[in-house]
Amino acid sequence: MQTCAGSHGKLDQESSGAKGFYPPPPHLLPPSAGVTDDPVGATHWVVKNGVRFSAMPSFNQRLSDSEIWQVSLLLLNTD
Repeated sequence: MQTCAGSHGKLDQESSGAKGFYPPPPHLLPPSAGVTDDPVGATHWVVKNGVRFSAMPSFNQRLSDSEIWQVSLLLLNTD
């Protein structure tokens, strides 16, 4: 999650590393909705494959599929 916070920010803080990103990355955790209201399968796909033409990388080579599901479920159940 530390890698994620570099682009998506921490609980009540904007990310200093994402100021030049377009579109800006959504917050991962409350108080804003961020990605916690996305379907878990959508979050899994984005973490696994990344988002083309954006700053969101693929984590397919860094995390196992089980770890990607764990991250996706963590975000889904954080509110």
